[in-house]
Amino acid sequence: MDFEEFLLAGQEAGLVDEIRDCFDNDRAISTPLHQLCLERYRLYLCTGGMPAAIVDLLDKSRDILRYNASILTDIRTDYLADMTRYINTPYESTRIESIYTSLPAQLGNKSKKFQYSRVKAGAKAREYYSALDWLTSSQMVLRCAQVTLCQFDQIRPTLCCILYRESMRSARGYQLVSN
Repeated sequence: MDFEEFLLAGQEAGLVDEIRDCFDNDRAISTPLHQLCLERYRLYLCTGGMPAAIVDLLDKSRDILRYNASILTDIRTDYLADMTRYINTPYESTRIESIYTSLPAQLGNKSKKFQYSRVKAGAKAREYYSALDWLTSSQMVLRCAQVTLCQFDQIRPTLCCILYRESMRSARGYQLVSN
């Protein structure tokens, strides 16, 4: 789900309408509504946009302390299990899983490039590139472009990060990320 769908699932159509109205009329949203939007967005991020996780959070009255975070762990486990069904060799499956599980460390990295050494000490691109390519081709992860100024005719894609698909299910094409 995207953020708008998250708000609608939580019976907050009025908030969606207000955000849209402010955007359409190029005006700032009021401070109290902005704070509410930020609170809702943080909750949305905790769910990863996954419908099962969102339903659980809403069932628990948006109480993050009662939220069942194991839902996302189960989804990630299912993703990993599903990957092995489409791989020819166990060796390739291990490399794909290694890259996939290294993604949180890659996203927290100050470097703007994917570092194979974070997958495994001494790892080289030639050993893991096909696994990374498989994850990208299967859309399990999405490449994003790093931009400093949003001028669409001048964007130069770089491998600055790879995003978990479950946290970007509503992404269309490349996700633009600022410095």
